[in-house]
Amino acid sequence: MTVGLIAMCIATFCFGLTDVLLKKVQSEFPTLPLLIIRSGLSALGLLLLFLCSYYSPFATVGYKIRYKPQAINWSVLPYSIALASVSYFGLFFFMQAIKHSLVSETVGFNKIGVVMGVLIGVMVYKEPFTLQKLICTLIILSGIAILEKQFLLQKNKGISKGLMFVFLARLCWSVGYLFVPYIRGLGVLLFSFVVESVVCAWSIMLYQFDKNKMGIRNWKVKPIFNNILIIALIGIIAEASANMAKNDIPIVLLAFLGLIQPVTTLVFSKLYVGERLNASQWLGIGLGVFGALIFAL
Repeated sequence: MTVGLIAMCIATFCFGLTDVLLKKVQSEFPTLPLLIIRSGLSALGLLLLFLCSYYSPFATVGYKIRYKPQAINWSVLPYSIALASVSYFGLFFFMQAIKHSLVSETVGFNKIGVVMGVLIGVMVYKEPFTLQKLICTLIILSGIAILEKQFLLQKNKGISKGLMFVFLARLCWSVGYLFVPYIRGLGVLLFSFVVESVVCAWSIMLYQFDKNKMGIRNWKVKPIFNNILIIALIGIIAEASANMAKNDIPIVLLAFLGLIQPVTTLVFSKLYVGERLNASQWLGIGLGVFGALIFAL
């Protein structure tokens, strides 16, 4: 389980960084073309890694045994595509959310992922839910409640359009907790390739119905290509690490460890976008992370 914990920490760090970088690039480039290029590059990278790791005699025995099936179970591919399609709309709604709100405003809704993760872990995977876990849940949710309250007070209004998109995004992303049997059927890298390929395919299809779409020749990619490439490379690491973690640690624990991401998101939003946080918001983050760490012990 140690490998899974390390992988999850890497994934949350990378996802937090990606959230902020996407916000920065999105201000200069349309959303769907951005997703098409990013996911296309990530899918290509993951495919190359899969081919090298699966067929290379230099792949480690440990990787072969733990993260790559001896024989790929292609029968799970349609279900993998279906779940990845639902998860895609989590990314789509999140991109809409950061267009209408600050990145730092989106962290409060992470509690949806925690609740869904606990429910799926207990009801689907039959994982135990003890009194300690209940107390940690309450600590984490109280921390996130402080964050949410502070953001709403700052805006002096109720739930905005951006926050509604965040709610939908977190709800769609929760299907990721159901990926486990399909990751084991296809292997970490091949499954990650399928997920990124689905993102690319859905983005292409939706772009066909975009009233403001431009011809590919009119995409001004060159000035920001390096940024998109960095996002794609980070996306490869994030996707593969997250799926490795899902394959290795209990889903309930995975859901709570995911609350480390708001910290990385907020730190990077402060560094790259210049968003500011007050003492109450840092208190909310601290409670969330403290509860997650106690939960992991």
